[in-house]
Amino acid sequence: MNGLDAVEARLEGVANGYPGPLGEACRATLGAGGKRLRPLLTLLSARRDLAFSPAVLRAAAAVELVHMATLVHDDVLDHAALRRGRPTVVDAQGAETAVATGDYLLARAFVELAGAGSPEAVDVLSAAALQLSRGELLQRAAAHKVTTTVAEYEERCERKTADLFAAACTLGAQVSCVGPETAASLAVFGRLLGLAFQVFDDILDFSGEEGQTGKRVGTDVRDGTITLPVILALEV
Repeated sequence: MNGLDAVEARLEGVANGYPGPLGEACRATLGAGGKRLRPLLTLLSARRDLAFSPAVLRAAAAVELVHMATLVHDDVLDHAALRRGRPTVVDAQGAETAVATGDYLLARAFVELAGAGSPEAVDVLSAAALQLSRGELLQRAAAHKVTTTVAEYEERCERKTADLFAAACTLGAQVSCVGPETAASLAVFGRLLGLAFQVFDDILDFSGEEGQTGKRVGTDVRDGTITLPVILALEV
């Protein structure tokens, strides 16, 4: 079993760990798939001269659980009907179940990471989760704000996306005892990759095909989210 398969098995264990509608919602969220880019970054940032330890696998699973939780909560706030081409939890089971599902996934993320035995790792993921919340508040505050600047957009992307990418890299290095200088460099790489990822995703909101992106074209614009393509278009 390779590293990502082992992480997927841990995620399935979390999704199967709760009965009833909430468990069904967790399994549906996991079953929708995804790139698993964040846990992949954790694995790639770990030491390559050793097999993946349980601590590294726990950290990788924890990062993805935080990401999954934010997606479920975002869909509640956005009243989204589709996620990756499938009905969202809020559309299929209602807001109460969706909020509870996101809360459960977030709580289980820290249960996973606590099992890695590194208080420092918990600090890293906690800080990233806090920044995710701040990023969401920034996005809500700037809804329909056509005067949004590139700097404001970048700050929002840092909080909502790049911080978790940086945390994913930091955790892989940290729990596998990579040196601090290397860990810091990996965090910078993760942050820049996260920013690029978010810009590309915002471009796809205009140019992507629904069958590939899993959501309607122009979803962000309809929600009033001002992204980089809009900012640059308004400057012309």
